[in-house]
Amino acid sequence: MEEVALDSLHTEATARQPLENMNIGYLVVSTLLSGIIGIYFGLSIHELTHYSVGKLRGANANIITGQFHMPNKVIFENPRGLSQNTIRIATGLVMIYPVLTIMFLIFIGLPESGIESIVLFTLMGASGVSPSDLLGMLYPEQWQEYAVNYSGEGHRDTLRILFQQIR
Repeated sequence: MEEVALDSLHTEATARQPLENMNIGYLVVSTLLSGIIGIYFGLSIHELTHYSVGKLRGANANIITGQFHMPNKVIFENPRGLSQNTIRIATGLVMIYPVLTIMFLIFIGLPESGIESIVLFTLMGASGVSPSDLLGMLYPEQWQEYAVNYSGEGHRDTLRILFQQIR
């Protein structure tokens, strides 16, 4: 009887530690694929959050994609038509994603499956807060001017404006 008990304990222990039994090549490839897929989804969700708030508040918005069709910014056709609250909501709502990422890690822990990995990488991809997001949350009037006079410089211009506001 003791052999059965020890054998069942061994089975339970290995079921909880699947990485020990996994091929390292498979682990690397699956982690990379989960990361690429998750981060792409995360960036899409991040930009869709800006876009959706703008659309719900009546703004004409376009999602601009970059290399590999990765969404990288939302351009509002009439930034002056956006209220200060709309700007704060559209840029600040993305702050939910870092909170969700932390909650995932606290309540679920490190991923043990491909789906959990994709969910974690998606949350991590959506969690990136750009200088433009910060500018809109903290100084919506300056964000509005920045958006009207957008030069294509992106984060460099936004950081300059943020540092001027902080001084």
